[in-house]
Amino acid sequence: MAAIAYASTAGRSERLVGGLADAARAVARGGTVWIDVEGEVAADEAEAIARLLGLAPTAFVGFLRPGGPPTAVWTGGVLHLRLRLGPGQGRDDHQPGRLEAFLTRRVVVTVHDRALPAPAEARDDDGGDRLSSLAATLAEGPDALLAELAGRVLERYFAAFEGWRRRLDRVENGMLAKGGRLDLRQAVALRHELLRLSRGLEFQREALARLGRAAEDPVGEAASRRFALLADDSLHLLALLTGGRELVQNLFDLDVALASQRTNLVMQRLTVVTTVFLPLTLITGIYGMNFDRMPELHLPWGYPAALAFMAAVGTGLYLWFRRAGWFGDG
Repeated sequence: MAAIAYASTAGRSERLVGGLADAARAVARGGTVWIDVEGEVAADEAEAIARLLGLAPTAFVGFLRPGGPPTAVWTGGVLHLRLRLGPGQGRDDHQPGRLEAFLTRRVVVTVHDRALPAPAEARDDDGGDRLSSLAATLAEGPDALLAELAGRVLERYFAAFEGWRRRLDRVENGMLAKGGRLDLRQAVALRHELLRLSRGLEFQREALARLGRAAEDPVGEAASRRFALLADDSLHLLALLTGGRELVQNLFDLDVALASQRTNLVMQRLTVVTTVFLPLTLITGIYGMNFDRMPELHLPWGYPAALAFMAAVGTGLYLWFRRAGWFGDG
């Protein structure tokens, strides 16, 4: 996508129809400029943007190479801030998205591989209206726009975590409805989603904290305070993610414990059955021996007496185990 440029003059932000050429003229007149590029940066655009930032084109292109954790570094008076945009909207989208931002006193440049966070009501396909609410902060300074953008990125993380919590509630409710049986497929998906949220967030917090520790050109004091607040919010989010990992692990532990309990219950009932029939087997074995002198074998009431005795022993053992609570009904 071609570069989109905004300029702020006399406290009013407007989109520049002429793109980078108009942006250079606006900077020359003393205005502030925001240049946004979604996707790959063309070679001619990279050269023009590098001139606006006061960087060598090779250095600017080098910063855009993929890879590396979130960071904040100063190079020749230019701040380079790398952030991760957060998980994508699709279920199978496992990449967090990447934002490369460059800041000087008059220019802020953002390069990203996914749409920037914007209000839900923004619907312009070419990105203009979608970015207009963010461009409005350009009147406060390029550093204020960058701080606002970092805040929106963090809001996307919080929104993703809230969605994760709702899915966790559904898994917990389903576990209760299924008699304590955990849907392992959904639980593993929850754990993977949490890893997506956690990936690189600690580095992101450190980058924001570095910008918030002290105002350093081109970051002013107001923007520095905002970055410090965002670093604190990131720390809070990391604590929530840590708690989320514990919740998922608790689900797995609970599933193992309940499975073990069910196994123990089955073994317990098998033990009861075995114990009940053991004396009956003993009686049957005794009277099944082939000895000539077994008086009970010749008594007319011997067979009914043996059956009655076995029934009494079995019933007595059953009632005793039931009273002891071995059948789960007290």
